[in-house]
Amino acid sequence: MYPIDFTNCTANDVIARSVTCHPTLFAERLRGIASIHGQAATTMHDRQAVKISRQMAADCREMADRLDHGELLDGLSFSQRIIAFNAAAKLQCVNDSLARSIIAR
Repeated sequence: MYPIDFTNCTANDVIARSVTCHPTLFAERLRGIASIHGQAATTMHDRQAVKISRQMAADCREMADRLDHGELLDGLSFSQRIIAFNAAAKLQCVNDSLARSIIAR
């Protein structure tokens, strides 16, 4: 197992724990998020919103592919890090209040 102290950990710690403990589930979760963003992009009329949503979907697919190849999720952009943290926090059953506290660190 991979012990973690949620009262002192960082977002990177939560991401690393998901990479180590359940990379396949993490990749599946990221692909699910990519699908949601891709579907959302098809319903939008604002070009900037469509561009952002498509980029978020691409970021999720890229991270999932990296996990499939056994790579670590290091060197993430700010937006990729936020997406990865949210996915990892959900997989680890971190409640929203605690997740906000972790991401603020």
